[in-house]
Amino acid sequence: MEEELEEIKDTMEKNDTVPGLLTDESGRPNDTGDLPRSPGPSVDVPSVVDEGLEVLNSREKNNIKHTKVDEFPNNWFTDNAQLVYIGECRSSNTVPSGYYLRHLGNEALSMRHCVIGTRGIHPFCVSMCSNIVITTLDLTDTWLSDECVPDLCLMFKENTTITNLNLSENRLSSKCAENLCDVLASSTQLEKLDLHQNLFDDGAAQFFGELIATSLKLAYINLSHNHLGSPSAIHIGRALPQANSLFDLDLSWNRLGGPGMKQFCKGLGENKYLKTLNLAANGLGPKVGCYELALALKLNKTLRSLELSDNRISAEGSVLLSKGMYVNSTLNFLGMARNPMQTAGCYAILNGILKNSNCGLQELDLQVTSVRDSETSCWRPQVNLCFIFPARLIISRYFLRKNLRFHSGAKGFK
Repeated sequence: MEEELEEIKDTMEKNDTVPGLLTDESGRPNDTGDLPRSPGPSVDVPSVVDEGLEVLNSREKNNIKHTKVDEFPNNWFTDNAQLVYIGECRSSNTVPSGYYLRHLGNEALSMRHCVIGTRGIHPFCVSMCSNIVITTLDLTDTWLSDECVPDLCLMFKENTTITNLNLSENRLSSKCAENLCDVLASSTQLEKLDLHQNLFDDGAAQFFGELIATSLKLAYINLSHNHLGSPSAIHIGRALPQANSLFDLDLSWNRLGGPGMKQFCKGLGENKYLKTLNLAANGLGPKVGCYELALALKLNKTLRSLELSDNRISAEGSVLLSKGMYVNSTLNFLGMARNPMQTAGCYAILNGILKNSNCGLQELDLQVTSVRDSETSCWRPQVNLCFIFPARLIISRYFLRKNLRFHSGAKGFK
């Protein structure tokens, strides 16, 4: 042992280093921070690392094979409809909608104000073709244009569960009306259709008329806030006698007032199913269309609600319209708000109601219709009329007492 120690000391004195410490070519210690090299056979470091990685990979593969789908995190999409949508988004280079992926299983899907546009509509429609859960689809203000209609038509042809469709506040125009109406008319399950605030004009009226006349289950159509004029009134009026499923029609905020109202009211008189009609803000005044509407009210036996607010109907127009109230027995609501009827117009409407013993009117809207002075307000009318809503009909006590006859059992005015 003593001899071995002496040999080690001699070696340290000659090399001036510690055994096992790395040295550079000059024989000085290596101060780079590397680990000291231990004496013994050399080891191939890369081969050891590769072997370790292979072991880790094999363990991960075994773990994945035994993992169930139920153990995946909640943000993993495994439903077939979700996978189809994601695949279509990848192929079309569009960003998938996380909201849509999360609500694919709901009965009512609202994509309101989501920017789908022309790029995102194709993946959306392809995934909706096979969906059997969603019955109410709301695509309000999703930046849909005429270029999106072919994809929408594909979806409506394949999907058999959507009963309520909302395409309002988009940029759909008359160019796509023919294809859209043809597909919707062939649908056997669609019950409600909302197309308000688009760009449809008189060029689309013919196709909307065919949709109204031929649809099997369509009970509600909203075409308000478009650009439909007098020619549109003609086409829709011709379709009304054949509309066997339509119960509610909203045509407010268009321009239907004109010669076309004659044909429209003729069809309304022959219709046997429509219950609610909204013609507010259509330029029917001062007396245009009032006489025709009076004739329609005499013939129609099913209409329950008629909205004529904001139509510039004058006193003379109210007198013409009141002739229909002498005979009609089915109307429950009549809206005449914000029309310049003055005292004579209000008196004509009320007189027609009171003189009709079979009148079923329950609500008369004369909101913001000034008559005489502002001392009193009319809250409760006479026989057959429950109330006037809202109670801002400005009318004088003198006018009521002098011109209106109180029937037996009437509650009177306050």
